[in-house]
Amino acid sequence: MLEQALCQIIYGVIIMPQYGLDGRYSYSQYFDTPTIRARRFESDTNSHKESLKLKNIHLKKVDTPEITPTPAKSQLITQSTKKRVLSVKEKWERFLKKHYNQKIKHKVKPGETLSHLAYKYHTTVYDIRYLNKMYGHTKIKIGQTITVIPGKKTPKDKRKNLELWAKTGTYIVDIGDSLIGLSKLFKVKKEHIMQMNGLGENDFLKCGEVIILPLPQEDIDEFVEHRKRERLARIEKQKRLEEQKLLEAKKKKEAQRKKLARQRAKRKRLKYTNDKRFKRKIRVIATAYTSHYDQTDSTPFLAAWNNRIRPGMKIIAVSNDLIRKYGLTNGTKVKISGLKDIYVVRDKMNKRLRNHIDIYMGTNRRKALRWGRRSVVLYW
Repeated sequence: MLEQALCQIIYGVIIMPQYGLDGRYSYSQYFDTPTIRARRFESDTNSHKESLKLKNIHLKKVDTPEITPTPAKSQLITQSTKKRVLSVKEKWERFLKKHYNQKIKHKVKPGETLSHLAYKYHTTVYDIRYLNKMYGHTKIKIGQTITVIPGKKTPKDKRKNLELWAKTGTYIVDIGDSLIGLSKLFKVKKEHIMQMNGLGENDFLKCGEVIILPLPQEDIDEFVEHRKRERLARIEKQKRLEEQKLLEAKKKKEAQRKKLARQRAKRKRLKYTNDKRFKRKIRVIATAYTSHYDQTDSTPFLAAWNNRIRPGMKIIAVSNDLIRKYGLTNGTKVKISGLKDIYVVRDKMNKRLRNHIDIYMGTNRRKALRWGRRSVVLYW
């Protein structure tokens, strides 16, 4: 061992005089001890290493691991007390985490847009517009205060059509209103009304309920006033018609009353119950006939019992049952209710008729037709 160490020293001094005992690389570097290795690596530089590589020195160097010196206690205390400086990005992320899903105010700076703010606050342009009621536009001004909720992102299927909310107004549901009826009246889509009010396909509107329509409030108020005027005009018209009907009914009732009064007065005038000549009475069917071939036979002026008749005579024909039961035979004088004159029985009727009389009208067929068939009281 001693010989080997001496050889190494001599080799370092004789062969490598530029690295003598006083040089930076002395013979001690070849000793394999920890202290020598630490001191050698501390004083080593890159320039010496490059020079050694160029000269191609064939020396066997032992690779030793780097040993970092342990810091002193004072250094540990100072390092622990020092705070790590956060970057701008880290500070912003911490701010967003702190105010997540909370309303905050942002003052618009030059160059900022809605899309820029949406990216900055991890939200969407729709949410910013919806929060700040930017329904019909997307413009923002420098210095404008905008409400933002960081991290809020509404799904696309739950987003509302903000263009519908640009001009909105409220409407109070009236009697008879429905979704289809309102869509036709205001010329808007039924789906838009349902979407703005959160209504379903099977939901009904209640009278007095306030709903939102995609129309300016002025247009809705104008329509409501117009409908009120129409309704009042309709009510007034209905009142006038009712009054007119009442007047007509009253006039008709008065006319009927007068007619009945006239009929009663006429009946009173034609009553012969106090006349001693007529003691009996019976209600019969009265018709009229004339002296025409189609109504009698080939001898229209020759009646029963061989009586000769002529126009202007006040005579009647009676049915056979009246002759048989009540004795209304040829020459019997009778009085007919509704007629002033006294008539005489001069003719007979067909055997098939019962409780029947026939009044002679001469040759005046129109008068006979006007008389027609009536129920009268026969006095005799």
